[in-house]
Amino acid sequence: MSPSARSRNPATQAPNHNPGIRELAQQYFDTRALLSPAHRIFSALPHTSALVAWGITAVLFIAGGLLLLKPLTAVLVAFYFWIAATAWLLFTVLRTTKHRLARTLVIVGFVALAAIVVGSAYTLNTLPAVGASLLFVGALARIMTLKKKTPAQKILRLSVAAMYVLVGASSMFWPDITLVVMGYIFALWLIITSFRVSSRILKGEVATGHQPAEATPSTPHNSKNIAPLIGAFAVGLSLIFVGMTVAGATMWLRSTFNQVDSFYSYDTTNLPEPGTLLRIGAYNGNVPENLLAKRMLYTTTGTSGQTTVASGIIAIPADMTEADKPHMLLWEHSTTGLAPACSPSAGSTALSAQNIPAFVDVYKENWGFVAPDLTSFEQTRATPFLIGETQAAYSLDAARAARTLTLADITSTEDTIDAPAQGSDLFSPETVVWGHSQGGHAALWTAKHASSYAPELTISGVAALAPIAEPFEFTQSLIDTKQSSVAMMLSYIVDSYSSAYDDVTEQDYVRFGASPIVNSLDSRCTDSSSLASAMSMILLGAEGTNLYSGIDESSTLGQRLTQNAAVGTFDVPVFYGWGTQDEVVTPQLHEKYGEQLCTANPTATINTYVDDTHLDVLRNPQALATSPHGAKTG
Repeated sequence: MSPSARSRNPATQAPNHNPGIRELAQQYFDTRALLSPAHRIFSALPHTSALVAWGITAVLFIAGGLLLLKPLTAVLVAFYFWIAATAWLLFTVLRTTKHRLARTLVIVGFVALAAIVVGSAYTLNTLPAVGASLLFVGALARIMTLKKKTPAQKILRLSVAAMYVLVGASSMFWPDITLVVMGYIFALWLIITSFRVSSRILKGEVATGHQPAEATPSTPHNSKNIAPLIGAFAVGLSLIFVGMTVAGATMWLRSTFNQVDSFYSYDTTNLPEPGTLLRIGAYNGNVPENLLAKRMLYTTTGTSGQTTVASGIIAIPADMTEADKPHMLLWEHSTTGLAPACSPSAGSTALSAQNIPAFVDVYKENWGFVAPDLTSFEQTRATPFLIGETQAAYSLDAARAARTLTLADITSTEDTIDAPAQGSDLFSPETVVWGHSQGGHAALWTAKHASSYAPELTISGVAALAPIAEPFEFTQSLIDTKQSSVAMMLSYIVDSYSSAYDDVTEQDYVRFGASPIVNSLDSRCTDSSSLASAMSMILLGAEGTNLYSGIDESSTLGQRLTQNAAVGTFDVPVFYGWGTQDEVVTPQLHEKYGEQLCTANPTATINTYVDDTHLDVLRNPQALATSPHGAKTG
C-alpha cells in the first residue's frame, strides 16, 4: 500500500478518541474497500508491466468463466478465498488500530472465523447462514452510516439495506439455492474484475510508477436539480422490488407446503408394545362421500429396533355396521419424502384415484383402507426409506392397530381421541397388501416379513406396481443416468440409510461442499416444495450429477442396499406390474427382477403395460385386472 493510501486508511490512523458504533461502521466500509482484493489489484497496476497486467486479466477471466460452469466448485474456491481475505482484513485492523472497541470486535471476528473453518472441515453447512449474516451486517452498516450523506445517497443506502434484509431472510429457507447463487456471484465477480483491470490497462494506468489521481468527492450544494433524487428513487425502488419478489416467492411457496399439526405430537416415553393404537383424529383431506376416514397414531418398531410412533390413515365404508366385516387393503404409498410434512396423512390427496390404483372400484366393493405413512415422527431423519424390515413393521403394526379400533370411535365427530377403546376386529381376517414404487418395495417386504413379525395377521396376497424392488441396482441406475433430476431420490437414500445404520456415514458418500444442497433436498417432499429442488438442480447444471461418490457394491452403503432387496420366496400370491416406459425404475431392472421373481415363485403373476410410465401404471384402470394385456405367470 502506498504512503498516500496508508494515510487515507482509517485503520492505520492514530485516533484521538475511541470511536462510536457509527464511526466504526463507516470505518468498516472504508477499510474493507481499501483492503479488498480488487482494490489491491488496482493499486498494484501502476507498478506492474502491461504484460503481467494482461496476464492477470486473462487468469481472472478464464477462472471466472470456468467457475461459472461449475457453481459448486466456485463456492469452494470462494469460501477459501473469503477466509483468506477476511483473515487478512482482520489481521491488518488488529495490527494498526488502537481502538479498544474495534480490537474487541476484531477478536470476536477471529473467533467466529476460526469456528467457521473448524466447522467446515467436513461440511459447508454453515456457509449459507454465513452469507445471510453478511447481508444483515451490510444492511446494518449502511443504515448506521447515513449521516453526512446526500438525500440521494441515503435513499440508495436504505434501499440496498432493505434488499439485503429481504434477500438474507429468504435465503435462510433455501440454503441449497443460496449456496449455488453464491458460487455464481463469485464467478461473475472474477469476470467483472477482469474487465475492470483491462479497462485500466487501456487507459494507460499500468507501469506508471505512481498511483492515479483519485477524484475528489463533490461537496453537496444547494441545488434545485432533482435528477439525482429521481435516479436514486428509481434504483431504490428496483432494489426493493427485487427483495420483495424474492421474499414474496418464498412466502408463497412455503404456504403451499403440507403442515404438520399438533395431532402428530406425542410423548414417546414409556410407549406400549408395537401395534398399539395411540390416537385417532379427523383427516382433513379429500374423502369420497361413501368413505369415512380418520388419521391414526400407533406404535411400531423403528430403524434401530426401538419402539417409536408412526402415523397413517384408516378408511371404512361410511354405512358399514359391525357385522359387515370389510376386507382390509393395506396400501403402501409412492415416494413422498422423508420429513413428517411429507406424510400422506398430512396432505389432502391420500385417498384418491390419482394415488391408489382401482381406488373407486375397491371402495365401491366395500373394502376398508389402512395406509401407513412410513414416516418417522419421533425424530427427524429417521424415516425408513427403502429399508425393508422397518417399512414392513410400520405397515404390519398399522394393520394391527386398525384392527383394534371400534366403530363408535371411527364414526365419532370428536376431533381427536387419545387412547381409543379397543374393540373386536372390524375387518375380515384377510389382509391384502398393495404398493407402488417405494410402496411396492414396502409391500413386498410386508408380505415377506409378516409370518415372523406379525404371525397373527393373515396376508392373502401382495401386489407391487413398479416397485423399487432392489435398492442397490436402483441406486446404481440413478447414478448412471447422469441427470441432476435424480439427486433428490439419491438424497433420500443416503439420508435414510445413514440414519438407520451406524456403519453408513453420509460424509463418505456426499461430495465435499455438497452437504448443504443434499440436506436441503432430503428435507423436501415431492410436492410443491420440490420446485425449490428443481431450481437448485437447474442452477447446478452438470454438477448436479456429481453430488455423490463411492456408492458401489463394495461400499458399506452398497452392501446395506443389497441387503434390503425384496428377493427370494414368498408365502403368499404375488402380483408384479410395470410399464414399458418407466422412467424411474428402468424396464431393464423390471425385467431382471421379474425373472428372479418367477424363478423363486413359479406362481407369481407378472404384468407389463405397454407405453405406461412410472405413474401411468398407478392410474391405469387395468393396473390390477386379472388378465391384462401382457400378463404372464412365472
